[in-house]
Amino acid sequence: MNSTIIPGQFPYQAGQLLPQKPPMLLAHEFLAHDNGISRISAVLPEDGIFFDSHEGLLPEYFIEVTAQAVAATTGYEAVIAGNPVKQGLLVGVDEFFFLAEPPPSGTIEIKVQKSMGFGPIKIFSGMVSCKETVLTRGILKVWEEE
Repeated sequence: MNSTIIPGQFPYQAGQLLPQKPPMLLAHEFLAHDNGISRISAVLPEDGIFFDSHEGLLPEYFIEVTAQAVAATTGYEAVIAGNPVKQGLLVGVDEFFFLAEPPPSGTIEIKVQKSMGFGPIKIFSGMVSCKETVLTRGILKVWEEE
């Protein structure tokens, strides 16, 4: 078990639960995991690979940050069970809705919940919000090594 992760003593740095490193590490803190729902925070980037100087924040950012919230969730579950964090991949986006424009800067919260799993494939629903405004909602399929 990772000695820096003590079950229930939130928040944790998301990097402790994910294989990603900057600049691909988008998730910031793992805030909570309760009744199967995880809450993760991220800071909206103002530059970098998910930011276009003409278009602003690219839509792909929200899919990737939601996928990282899923990965942080499976990483947390593995670590508290005494197992290592496993590698995984986003293998599909069943649906993804953009519901509101994001602010130019600030912190967002991602909520994810596993809907089902079969073998190494898991399906998660996710929602990204900023304060009280829901920005995106979607369903992701992920593969996790067994």
